[in-house]
This record gives sequence, C-alpha cells and structure tokens, in this order.
Amino acid sequence: MDIVEVPGLGPVSISVARPSALLLGPASHHARKAAQLKAAAMKQTGRTRWKVDGHGLQFTNEALVFDFFEHAMAAVVLLHTALDNLLNEMLPVDFKYTSEKGEEWDRERIERSIGLERRLTEVAAAATGLPDIRTGRPDLFAFAMSLKALRDDLGHAKRDRGYSGPSLTRTIFSDLFAADFEALTNVPAEVGAYYGLR
Repeated sequence: MDIVEVPGLGPVSISVARPSALLLGPASHHARKAAQLKAAAMKQTGRTRWKVDGHGLQFTNEALVFDFFEHAMAAVVLLHTALDNLLNEMLPVDFKYTSEKGEEWDRERIERSIGLERRLTEVAAAATGLPDIRTGRPDLFAFAMSLKALRDDLGHAKRDRGYSGPSLTRTIFSDLFAADFEALTNVPAEVGAYYGLR
C-alpha cells in the first residue's frame, strides 16, 4: 500500500505495482505498434529519380516511417526505463555491494552512481546470489545491451549516430529498423525472471 499526495485531495492510499511493471504496458504497446509500422513501411518503397552513392530506393510514405520512429523511440525509452527500475527494485533495502576493489556501496549509492550494465551484471548477481547474467544468459545480456545502446543513442544523439548524409547510413534510424522489438520487449521481464524477481 502506498500513500500518494494528490493536489486538491491530499494523501490518498493506493495499491501500486512496481514502477518497472507499470512501464511495461505502454512500452509493449509502443513496441507492437513499431513492429507493425516497420513491416508496413518496408513494403512502401520506390525507386528514386537519381541514384545517390549507390542507393536508389526511397520510402514512399514518410508519414508512416515517422510514425514508426516515434513508436520505436517510445518503446526503447520505456523498456530501458523499466529495466533500469527493475534493477533497483530487486535490491534489498539494506543491501551493500562490495566491488572487486573492496569498495562498499549501499543501495542509495548504487542507485545513484552505478550504471545499468554493472547493476545488470555484478550488482544483481551479488544481490541474488545467482550467476552473473553474462555467463548465465549471454543471449539475454546481449539483448539488454542492444536495448541500452539504442537508448543511449537516442538520449545522447551525436553527429555520427543521430544524423545521416550521403556517406553515413548507420545511424540510430538504421538501428531502429534493425531492432527486434519482440525480443527487446521481453528483456525486463526475462531479466527479472532470471534473477528471481516475479
């Protein structure tokens, strides 16, 4: 049971699921929609009038492609946020992590200062007593890292990843078309299941 301060009402009690669980609904919706729009957009291409740098195709329905990008970006951001929250939620309140260098970290410091990859591997393994996901489920670790890479590229757009030009075709937009949204959608729940959080 949680107490929520609601402007105009004051404190109101409510049974709230974990934030990671609440994020999965909208994330899954956006991922399903992105997969549908991607399939439709890939069928709507045509030849360009002039061939530029060896390519001669263009999308014939750019509004559809932009809808795909919006849903794909929303899915990536929400899925990454769900995973990030999940990794914090699985930590016991009084948990302390000791790094390989012997440095001790309490939960508050872990949540504030340790990045997603390290919390996904070393910290989660230490908190649960289970093998590090890199060795226990390398396939799932790879999908989690691809989700992180997509979110990092979206959240920190750099010229070499966020823009395209005649000689630059591997951008965040290319990676969104290459993304397996079904597999990415399952990452937070599978990570939780692997580490025993239901």
